Amino acid sequence: MNRAWCFLTALALTLSLSACNAGQTEESSLPEESAGSPAASEIAQPEEPESSGEESETETEGPCRIHTFSYHTITGELINFVGPEEFDAWLAERPGEEMNISNLIADFQIPQEDFSRMIRESAGSLSPEEQEAHWEEFGFTQEQIDALYSGDQKAVNQVFCGPLAFYNEADGELYSIDWLAEHTAEDYLAADLPLEKAEEVIRAAEQETGTEMPELAQKARAALEDARLQDGSAQETSAGGQDACTAHTPSYHSIRGELMNYVGQEGAAAWAESVVRSGPDGRENMNILAFIEEYDIPKEKFVELTQGAVTDDFLETLGMTREEYYAEFGYTDAQIDALYSGDQRALNEAFCGKLALFNQSDGALYSIDWLAEHTAEDYLAAGFPLEEADAILERAALPENGMRTGQIEAIAPVLEEARALKEE
Repeated sequence: MNRAWCFLTALALTLSLSACNAGQTEESSLPEESAGSPAASEIAQPEEPESSGEESETETEGPCRIHTFSYHTITGELINFVGPEEFDAWLAERPGEEMNISNLIADFQIPQEDFSRMIRESAGSLSPEEQEAHWEEFGFTQEQIDALYSGDQKAVNQVFCGPLAFYNEADGELYSIDWLAEHTAEDYLAADLPLEKAEEVIRAAEQETGTEMPELAQKARAALEDARLQDGSAQETSAGGQDACTAHTPSYHSIRGELMNYVGQEGAAAWAESVVRSGPDGRENMNILAFIEEYDIPKEKFVELTQGAVTDDFLETLGMTREEYYAEFGYTDAQIDALYSGDQRALNEAFCGKLALFNQSDGALYSIDWLAEHTAEDYLAAGFPLEEADAILERAALPENGMRTGQIEAIAPVLEEARALKEE
């Protein structure tokens, strides 16, 4: 069998494979060592692969997008080494994604020395510089060869990760653009995916011209933005809980994941904890303004980090306008302007919570907690419109605001007393 013909045959086989486009661990299925197998001592038995990544429910026709090109390429030298007829029989037993270099080595017990020699011979006519480029592009680098014979599936995954996939350090698996498109934000977070790597893969997919790529990238983009939102809620350092501030919006006392990543997760968490534990006012002092001042975050960078990741497609998925999203999760243009204004009155107005009112007469906030702890005379002395206190009680009765029945019952008679005193 002619060497060039063998290589072209293998190349054709590679390009006709159905893609292995799941976030999953490839099984090498190396045979048990045997005294009768002369090559057995040269190949390490791999550990049982972890499998937290789920297989894709639908397989796409086309080249594998989870691995490098070389992972599913069998060169003519290798075909000749195992025998053309034996190779054909092996292909019948290893269809689709199982037709890979790792399984070929394992099934035919190819010693590492012979494998390295044959790979080098395939580029023998090239100069040393050209050979390096050849091995990097088409396989196999020394690092890849070492991984194939290491018995460590995670090492194999890492060095054979394709351009439309990424290696996840958390579980040692590969996650392709197809996996990202077919799974939810909850799946992303459950797999502990590094969202910045998912972003890189999605961007790469957006640059592809394949007919299915725009749809895959769009689906993955929506899931990623949702994951970022949820990750911000899960990762954010917040002074919330049962004693959560009722004067401000939730975003005022929360540090989103993007901001924590910008300054460093560990440092940001340590800073927040130290502020919260600093004294009676610690929880109130742990706020976004203090965070901006602590890390000297420029306004332009703050806008980029908080608003830049919110795409039109993501908003369409949520069914929200951009203004609605910023108002709900932070941060509107007015809020950002207030944060960098140095004006406490503007800050209070921009971050007034649903269970509080902004008093135009003194520029202060009056929350449901304040109302529950003060008298009718205090209400009148503060000078806020009493109908705004009524609005707070209406919102406090809603399930999404905690249905604060006890506070409502305490405030209602005081509010009526304040009205009576005002009419006197």
